[in-house]
Amino acid sequence: MTLYVNLAELLGTRIEQGFYRPGDRLPSVRALSAEHGVSLSTVQQAYRLLEDNGLASPRPKSGYFVPMERELPALPGMGKPAQRPVEISQWEQVLELVRSVPQKDVIQLGRGMPDVTTPTIKPLLRSLAQIADGGSVDWCSTYVIERDHDRRVVGACGFKGEPEAGRVEIGYGVAAACRNAGVAGEAVAMLLVIALRQGACEVLAEVNPANLASTRVVRRAGFAEGGTRVDQEGETVVQWVYLLRDSAA
Repeated sequence: MTLYVNLAELLGTRIEQGFYRPGDRLPSVRALSAEHGVSLSTVQQAYRLLEDNGLASPRPKSGYFVPMERELPALPGMGKPAQRPVEISQWEQVLELVRSVPQKDVIQLGRGMPDVTTPTIKPLLRSLAQIADGGSVDWCSTYVIERDHDRRVVGACGFKGEPEAGRVEIGYGVAAACRNAGVAGEAVAMLLVIALRQGACEVLAEVNPANLASTRVVRRAGFAEGGTRVDQEGETVVQWVYLLRDSAA
């Protein structure tokens, strides 16, 4: 099987699994070329194959996108079992669990409720895709941010891939209800420690200049403001850099 077919199948699988949603911009030709170590023409052939299969749509001077009109996989059908009375056993134990008072030193899994304010799982999906492609677990894993007093997950953070020329990029997200409490700052500080321990020389954080909260976080952490660039989503971001060690050392 040729390289461009392998690459097209990889991207196609990510699209089919929902990693890239209808309307999402797909990685640029240059980015895929650098990521997978293939030529620009190989990536272009892969995109043409995806275009033929209806999985990618080119836009002049903008790149490739997942078609908006593409239909998502149908949800599995739901059966309707016959309604009949059911005897509930051990009901007293169920009531005891529901009525019990939460304890600080005990995680009561039976009372678990999903936190609908938790940041998107897209970083986790990205991490899993990178690891599946052979990326280092040390650099591609997602860390959950857990609140100390109740062990509640309030966000996620991590590195956006392996270091390039000694520089590694970080990212984080905190639930809206838990912001402005120092959570993001602690997460960034911990990522700096991990990056230093794992041999990186510089840490990069790209922040939209309109995001004043994240700008304050990286500034307080000691990052130095660098230049600006336009990212894959078409947004202008400021590049903040933290020097861990001299790359020549």
